[in-house]
Amino acid sequence: MNFVIPDIVKQVQTFVEEILGESIIGIYLFGSAVVSGLRDDSDVDILVAVNEPLTLKQRKDLITQLMAVSGVVGNTQFIRPVELTIIAVCDVVPWHFPPQAEFVYGEWLRKELEAGRWQHGHPQLAE
Repeated sequence: MNFVIPDIVKQVQTFVEEILGESIIGIYLFGSAVVSGLRDDSDVDILVAVNEPLTLKQRKDLITQLMAVSGVVGNTQFIRPVELTIIAVCDVVPWHFPPQAEFVYGEWLRKELEAGRWQHGHPQLAE
């Protein structure tokens, strides 16, 4: 398999590091980008682990940056959509079900975000 990391991954890594700083434990690329290779319609899945909950400002800054770089599904510029999931270690250690996310962004949320509606709570990662 030819493994090429899309440029958008570095863009996301850069602004995530600027916004979240020292609270970052790790930034991980997962999904089809590392398992089976990206197809033409694949999004880029990124997981960030942090050691503290996000502030409202951090959430807003992430949304602003993500909406600027993530490709709208079906765009003709071949810009890949980004799916970003952030977990706070305190939400998954000790383990409990269902796991909670600190923050989730995906293109399926774009219309709500453009309308100013976004989730403040902890979305479940599994049901």
